[in-house]
Amino acid sequence: MQVFTCVSQRRPSAIGDIGTHGPVDEAGRVEIGYGLAAPSRGRGYGSEAVAAVTEWLLSQPGVRQVRAHTLTSNAPSRRVLEKAGFTYVGLDEGEALYQRD
Repeated sequence: MQVFTCVSQRRPSAIGDIGTHGPVDEAGRVEIGYGLAAPSRGRGYGSEAVAAVTEWLLSQPGVRQVRAHTLTSNAPSRRVLEKAGFTYVGLDEGEALYQRD
């Protein structure tokens, strides 16, 4: 598992975090999770962080796909993933599953 802190360049302070939920599986998939402090939401930071970490992960040996789950009712989180190039692939255990290859 890897965790990164999201820091605003405007005010050097932590505004959230993003990381993997575990190691890369046998199929080359890894799952990410992320969260932003309420005052930092809706400003594009989430999409920027998800895109940057996803690009980095996909450049790592053995990683072929990055996945993320979110509540179906969490429209802002779904938009973050879509802006970062993820595709909705369906429901998985009642949550929306997104992936990017």
